[in-house]
Amino acid sequence: MSVTNFAKYHLMDGGFDLNTDTIKCALLNTSHTTNIDTQEYFDDVSTNEVSGTGYTAGGKALSGKSINKDNSNNLAYFDATDVSWTNATLSNVKHACIYKDTGTPGTSPILCIITLTNTYNVTGATFTIVWSANGIFKIT
Repeated sequence: MSVTNFAKYHLMDGGFDLNTDTIKCALLNTSHTTNIDTQEYFDDVSTNEVSGTGYTAGGKALSGKSINKDNSNNLAYFDATDVSWTNATLSNVKHACIYKDTGTPGTSPILCIITLTNTYNVTGATFTIVWSANGIFKIT
């Protein structure tokens, strides 16, 4: 998982309100290469977004969002309900891009890009990303 440097900055300056902003998960294909220095907005990665039945361009809004702190391990983490696409037919899914949707890809900042453990192909099935028990991303 790679939190972009742009996101780190905007988490500090108040550019994100993870509780109230529309945070989305978009799926990227195997052609994508993550660069946390240069990929700031969704339009920087959208050319590698997957397409297919059951998937809407721009991805899906996250629900059940929460920000939690863990005093025992000295960290805070962002989490949400696992995200699913039903009756999906998708090829070469390799990354999940988490971003704040402003309605315009060129002004929608990326929070993080997660490289999935495998490359996934789905035909007429439900594709689900199960977030870690430690959240989608954490700050230590």
